[in-house]
Amino acid sequence: MTCRNSWNASTSCARSSLVGLVAVVGASAMFTTAAHAQPAPAHGPAINLGQGIGIRLENSANHDSGSPVGQTKLVLNTLLDTSSEGPFVVTLEQAHHVLATGSCAARVVVYSGEAQEGQGFLRECETNDFPAASLRANAPADVVIAVVNDATDARTELYRGTFPVIAYNDWTGNDDAGHPVHVEQRSLRLDSLYGVGFVRQYIGDTLEFNYVTTQNTGELPSESAMRCRVGTGEWRAYETSVSDDNTQTARNRVWEGSAVHEDGPETIITKFLRVSARMPIAVAGRTQTPEAGTSMDGAWTCEFRFGGAGTRVVAREFRFDVRNGYIQPNAIESQLPPGHGAVLVSIGMNPAAMPAIFDPALVQSTVAGKTLTGATAPLFSAMPARATNPAFTVPRGAPAGRGARH
Repeated sequence: MTCRNSWNASTSCARSSLVGLVAVVGASAMFTTAAHAQPAPAHGPAINLGQGIGIRLENSANHDSGSPVGQTKLVLNTLLDTSSEGPFVVTLEQAHHVLATGSCAARVVVYSGEAQEGQGFLRECETNDFPAASLRANAPADVVIAVVNDATDARTELYRGTFPVIAYNDWTGNDDAGHPVHVEQRSLRLDSLYGVGFVRQYIGDTLEFNYVTTQNTGELPSESAMRCRVGTGEWRAYETSVSDDNTQTARNRVWEGSAVHEDGPETIITKFLRVSARMPIAVAGRTQTPEAGTSMDGAWTCEFRFGGAGTRVVAREFRFDVRNGYIQPNAIESQLPPGHGAVLVSIGMNPAAMPAIFDPALVQSTVAGKTLTGATAPLFSAMPARATNPAFTVPRGAPAGRGARH
C-alpha cells in the first residue's frame, strides 16, 4: 500500500499526526545493549532524529521592484524530545552571518487523540524571505535550531547542520525587448542524509523506517513492499504503508537557444520516504514491548522494494542487530544521539535506485549535516568513485558554472 501525506495532514495509512525527523544507524558492527522501553522524559529539549531532520529551501520571485528578484526561505520540520513549547528559533547562516530567521512554538504530538508525553514537533517552521543571490553557492550554509528562555532571553543551540548550496535559475519570461529574464534560486544539497536509515517506534507495534533520496522526478511508485529476515533465515513479508514528505525541488528553467530547458536533469527533487510496518520487534525509549521477546534476536536484513510481484526492485536495504527484541544502537550514536524511541541503522543502495546527485565525500563523512569524527556514515553498499553533480543549463551572460556549483 502506498500513500502520500504532509506534515500537517492526517492519512489513512495509520497516521493521525505527522511529526518530524528520521533516525540513522551505522554499518559497523559495534552495538550496545538497549535499555527496556520507557516513556520519554519530561525534560529537554533535544532534537529527535526518529524521522531525520526535514529541511528545505522554498523559492519564489518578488516583482514589487519592477524587475523580478529571486528570493528564498528556509522551512523546517523536526521532532523534539521536549515538554516545553519553546519558543524555538530557526536560522540560516553562512560564514557566521545570519541570512534569515524565524520563530515557532513546539506543538504537542498527538496519536489517536492522545497527547504523547515528552514529545513535541516544529511543523513548517519557516524563516523570512531573503534574496536568493545573497546565499552564495561556493560556500556551505548552516541550519541552526535554538531554544530561547522567555524570562532570561538565554539562547541554547540544539542543532547546527552544515549543507552545501545549489544555485540554479528560473526563467520568468521575456522583457519588452524580447530578452529572457532569469532570477536566481537556491536549494540545499542533502547528501549527508543519504548514508543512514532513520527508524522510530511509531504507534503501538508499528516501526517507521525513513530515508532520503534525490531524483529527477517526484513520482512515488504505486506498489511497494517490505521483507525481512534474521541472519540467513527465511524472508518474511511485512505489510507496509509508504508516504513521501518534506520535498525540496530545484527546478532549473532556462530560456536559451530559442528553447526552454527544463525537466529531466534540469530538475532535482529531494524528499523523505517513510515506510511504516507492524513488527514484533521494538525501539527502546517508548512504552512498546517487543512481541517477539528474544525469539527473533540476531542480525536483521530488511529490503524495501518498489514494484509489483515478479518485478520488484530493491530501493533500500536496512541492516541492524536485535537483542532482547530491541533494535540496538550503533556506534555513531555517541556522536549523534537519535533521541527517545529512535535509532540509526545501516543502509544500502541498489545501483538501479541511486540518488540523481551523489557526493561520496559528503555521504561518507557526514550524517544529518554533522561531520563524524573517527567514523564514517553507516552506508554498506558501494559508492560512485566520483561525485555526480547537477548538470544545469546556464543562461547566457550568467557566471560560468554557477548552476553546477555544489
